Amino acid sequence: KAVRYIKYNGVSWSALTLIGTVATGNIVACSLTADGSRGVAIARFGYCYFFTWTGSSYSGLTQTLDTTSRGYAGLDMTPDGRIIVTVAGGVPYYATWNGTNYSSFVATNETGNGVFGATITADGSRIAYTNNSNAVGWAVWNGTNYGTATIITVPTTARNVKFSPDGNIICYSLY
Repeated sequence: KAVRYIKYNGVSWSALTLIGTVATGNIVACSLTADGSRGVAIARFGYCYFFTWTGSSYSGLTQTLDTTSRGYAGLDMTPDGRIIVTVAGGVPYYATWNGTNYSSFVATNETGNGVFGATITADGSRIAYTNNSNAVGWAVWNGTNYGTATIITVPTTARNVKFSPDGNIICYSLY
């Protein structure tokens, strides 16, 4: 139910520090921008939250503008934090940063069977997700949404998924 961090000073790691706790659900995933200035966390059967670096520590958790409790699973964000992607209830979702908060989640054009993992390329042009139908799906931004996914069949249920920094490789784990 909590998000915590530790910070490396070049020699050792700091003590474990609390960012915040949630009243609904359990935190199941978090992600940071490339420079660590902002992060997001999701609570399974709860909500999505963000936090920012204040110069000496992270702010508390602030709920995004999305007010729908969902069975969230995977989570990722672009290195600059302008887009986050998650999955819940068999649907990949994305939200965008408006300068002060993340928008409500928008469902992509895809649905799946038990979607577990989600990732996004550094430039936000593609997303990928995994599901328990022995598949990894990936979709391209079409100007208004992420289009219909191309499905890659895998040997068994896929869970976690991640794009390489250049977006040309998808790595995934099997259950």
